[in-house]
Amino acid sequence: MSPPISSLKNVNNIYFLGIAGQLMSALACVAKDFGYHITGSDENAYPPATTYLESSKITWISGHKPENIGHPDLVVLGNHIRQGNPELEALLESKIPFVSYPQMVRLLFPNAKYRLVVAGTHGKSTTTSLLGWILTQAGLNPTVLIGAQSKNFNSSFRLGSKEILVIEGDEYTSSCLDNTPKFLYYEPTHAILTSAELDHMDVFNTWEKQATAFTSFAKSVSQMLIVCGDTLNGNKLSLPTKAKVEKYGLGEFDWQATNIHFSGKLTKFDVSHHEKLLGTFSMHLSGKHYIQDSLSAIALAHHTDIPTHIIQKSLLTFKGVGKRFEVVYDKGITIIDDYAHHPTAIKVTLEAASSRYPSRRLWAIYEPHTFTRVKGLLPQFAHCFDPADIAIIADIMPAREKALTGLVHSRDIVATAKNHPDIHYLATPDEILAYLKQNLKPNDVFVFMSVGKFGDLPKKLSEFITIQ
Repeated sequence: MSPPISSLKNVNNIYFLGIAGQLMSALACVAKDFGYHITGSDENAYPPATTYLESSKITWISGHKPENIGHPDLVVLGNHIRQGNPELEALLESKIPFVSYPQMVRLLFPNAKYRLVVAGTHGKSTTTSLLGWILTQAGLNPTVLIGAQSKNFNSSFRLGSKEILVIEGDEYTSSCLDNTPKFLYYEPTHAILTSAELDHMDVFNTWEKQATAFTSFAKSVSQMLIVCGDTLNGNKLSLPTKAKVEKYGLGEFDWQATNIHFSGKLTKFDVSHHEKLLGTFSMHLSGKHYIQDSLSAIALAHHTDIPTHIIQKSLLTFKGVGKRFEVVYDKGITIIDDYAHHPTAIKVTLEAASSRYPSRRLWAIYEPHTFTRVKGLLPQFAHCFDPADIAIIADIMPAREKALTGLVHSRDIVATAKNHPDIHYLATPDEILAYLKQNLKPNDVFVFMSVGKFGDLPKKLSEFITIQ
């Protein structure tokens, strides 16, 4: 087993083991754009990852066999590859050097002037996409890596220069062989910390352990750290860092959003820095959490010397991120597809829907994600559905935790939220769709919240309404 390499000086041929994951496919395209010869393998591959690889003319193998790897100069190990994988076992027996996804990111940008990293429990994808869009509009040609589909880039990445990297920083493990949080490899010059709550209970079973990861991340920032002052643990988190620290939020912080109002489908607010008005900003996103996300991007863009008028124009033209309060149908009945799976995210998403669509009946349809998350956060589900008139809880999506089936059940969420006037459990997407078809009314608002496709419920309900 060879140790990780320290540079790409003598590397040309790179093999991505697990190339069709969303993050890995994007990074493979970036590496190809930088001049490296890229191959790889994966299984159960789907768009948009396969579309990215095709557009970059990257050839890869479907399925995993020991002989697939061949003799590359370097292997990049995807996070979804598990021990026992035949290619991984062959790799471990070879002398081929290998690195994880975040280590490869760091190797590709050794001398970048700016490495801008967005970390936190919530809001990472939206904030990363917006920050990347602002720098793009300013003509800075950033390379951008996001954990979701940016509607402005029509992709989860943007090909750009080696001088500026904008990346979503995840605290989850780097690979099955490396429990180091991904964001600790990036060595940011500038960073945003949007929030800090207990999550990923399969890795961090206590807040203290997760707080240690965020504290270590703060230590790794060299120049500027922008922190949300509004979030519950944001003010309590220890942030020992050599970087300059500024806080942002709706309260009285270094960066503050005030005079918030909604005009049609626009959200407008004033931004002040150290009590000095920077300007009025407008965006097409709704909800206080999007104001907070936008404020952090505005702050960091300001500290990279981007003129205010460009930041204002960028925010106004920002289209958001796929599956982040994404309105997929809006003709009398409104259907929204969202990624919320943590109780805090569920509540702010439903509050945003209630605010944007007042006096309309609001449905929350939720697919819980992983048994350890539901078990660890169960008390927090007591009131997160309160903004909705009706809440439906589906079976838990186990993801990587199928062996833990029985640890907790969706009925436990319903029991915890027992004071909600209309919350109940329906196991499958088919059962849910049948119930919705039977009970929907004109002007209803449906918010589907899940990590995965949720049986394509938003699309299927839209199609049913269209043909009625």
